[in-house]
Amino acid sequence: MLALVGYSTASLGVEIIKGVTMLVRSDLQEIVIEALNSLGGQGTIVEVAKHIWEKYKEKLEKSGDLFYTWQYDMRWAATKLRNENIILPAEVSQKGQWRLAK
Repeated sequence: MLALVGYSTASLGVEIIKGVTMLVRSDLQEIVIEALNSLGGQGTIVEVAKHIWEKYKEKLEKSGDLFYTWQYDMRWAATKLRNENIILPAEVSQKGQWRLAK
């Protein structure tokens, strides 16, 4: 399993509103890193989405509008991670594949 120093999902910024734990858009960057780590450092967009759904389904369902946009927002999270050199650029990855930089 790949581990990135300084990247932990322990700091997820979940919000608690009226006793309901929900995710916010900014959580998705850490969640994408977690998913890629669990997939051995790389995975297809579908594999990452499946991982997120399987692990965070209940929280996503309670996350208001994010429930309807999380797959779109997940892709923007990956773009931000590319800009931060955490995920390799699209030019050096297979189409539809995300891979953590080493």
